[in-house]
Amino acid sequence: MLLELTNVETWYGPIPALRGVSLSVSAGEIVTVLGANGAGKSTLLRTIAGLVDPRVGEIRFEGRAIHGLEPDAVVRAGISLVPEGRQVFPLLSVAQNLEMGAFSRRDKDGIAEDRARVFAMFPRLEERQRQASGLLSGGEQQMLALGRALMTRPKLLMLDEPSLGLSPRLVAEIFAAIRQINETIGMTILVVEQNARVALANAHHGHILELGRVVLSGSTAALSDNPDVREAYLGIREGGIRGQRRWRRRKTWR
Repeated sequence: MLLELTNVETWYGPIPALRGVSLSVSAGEIVTVLGANGAGKSTLLRTIAGLVDPRVGEIRFEGRAIHGLEPDAVVRAGISLVPEGRQVFPLLSVAQNLEMGAFSRRDKDGIAEDRARVFAMFPRLEERQRQASGLLSGGEQQMLALGRALMTRPKLLMLDEPSLGLSPRLVAEIFAAIRQINETIGMTILVVEQNARVALANAHHGHILELGRVVLSGSTAALSDNPDVREAYLGIREGGIRGQRRWRRRKTWR
């Protein structure tokens, strides 16, 4: 198992954001985490990335405990985060943003190879490589944030709400790139997403968070067929009261 969380609790002062979260991510898979606003999705990624320390629990990456490590150490271990809202460096050019992604690397040939891969994946970035990133469209900034994360050459790529604020066409383009990265490079990807329909269609396994707890886990095919998931996250009513989430049991499919 590439990534394992065991009974992780993360608090903001007196407020619990993650409550005993246990989940795993296998190497080579795309795994999605779904949930409403305030469910703890972003906190989950921030905790894995070392931006927030868990109060309780254990996080292991490639068998090594990483909870409590500084964010730069987590990056060096092989985990890279594309944050919500993209957070590119607006005054730096596209090329300079990509260089920042490779800041800790010294392999010039490998850096050049990865830059060429990013430009091949997102030709618009190559066309605008000398342009200030703050002048890019939202979709182009998302491409740049994804490309910048790839420049760290991670073993685990984490994305926080990659579809946020994008048109359906750009969402499809971003998720096509995510699938390409997974299929051609074999990179493991953990995606936090509110667009359940898109997330379930592009991942292998999924976890559903509610109020900081994992309430359901399984293959995306099984989750897509679950009546509670279909009603609460896909808007498909199949009996019962619409919008009433009744997780009668916690079940894991393999």
